[in-house]
Amino acid sequence: MWALIALGIATQTAQADSEGPIDVSVHPGVTCLERETLVHSLETHMHTRVSDDLHAEVRGSAHDPRSAVIALHAGEDVVAQRSFSPGPARCGDFHEAVAVAIAMMVRVADLQTSAPPPVEEAPVEEPVPAAPPSHVAPPPAPLEPPTPGRWSLRGAALFGTRVQGRREGGARIDMAWRKQRLAVHAGAIALVSTEQPIGHTPARFVTRPLGAQVGLGVMLGSSTRWRSELGLFAIVGAVRMRGRGGTNVATLSPNPQLWAAVSADLTVGRRLGDTDAFLFASLSPTYEVLELGAQALVKATGATARARLGRFGAIFALGIELDLGHQGSRASRHE
Repeated sequence: MWALIALGIATQTAQADSEGPIDVSVHPGVTCLERETLVHSLETHMHTRVSDDLHAEVRGSAHDPRSAVIALHAGEDVVAQRSFSPGPARCGDFHEAVAVAIAMMVRVADLQTSAPPPVEEAPVEEPVPAAPPSHVAPPPAPLEPPTPGRWSLRGAALFGTRVQGRREGGARIDMAWRKQRLAVHAGAIALVSTEQPIGHTPARFVTRPLGAQVGLGVMLGSSTRWRSELGLFAIVGAVRMRGRGGTNVATLSPNPQLWAAVSADLTVGRRLGDTDAFLFASLSPTYEVLELGAQALVKATGATARARLGRFGAIFALGIELDLGHQGSRASRHE
């Protein structure tokens, strides 16, 4: 019988130890916070279990993977609250920072409850207060801190094609400013095409578009590892054309020409490990607002022909996006 009682006590102790030093509920949102990892971090800072009346609630942001709110409850009352905006970039550091904050909040709460009672003074007759209302409103829920804008830098290699068969390659670089589900992009794009024939002449030519690109994107989905975005972009720049073909080199005019195009961009990205970098791929159908073409004169034969580039095409991009942090976060680190 004594063996059964001892076994029961050991089982209850093991269950209490497995629950951690304090009851914790985690609502991760889009952050990387996990209850098991947080409890493991708490065990390094809190060596004894606190009263069952205390429990901690951690709510991650629904939009920002580096923002969270911690509330310490004593029964139905909120006795302490703290927010991270932004928190540490690395997931392990984020768990450690939240665990340290919970341990400090519990220590402050213990000091307040263990303080000596105030010295009783002689009673003073006061008027009898009115009866309290029968219904007492519960304390307001913790408010999620406002999410600041975030900056990121993107660079990508480009591979394009046109309906007429022209192939293109190049690069694109842009800055992006993100706030919740919206993103604003601004950058530059450069391409160079493969050689294309000029009509039925032996001459050939290549194109070299260079322009500025601006756009507006909407986040279709976002998590700690994946993100997807749909954007609409406008491109304005110039296209230089150059004749090729030995003695059959052609002179093309006008050259350069104004380049104006629009594109729809579907992007899917995945976070690289525990870093602030995303590997992304995008597909962008494009339309040339101004049709590109030139009059070609073949030097060797004197023949003339019309070179047309076509309006419809598509560009595939593969690149890296680096999250540069929140707007104003650099200043907050020095405070």
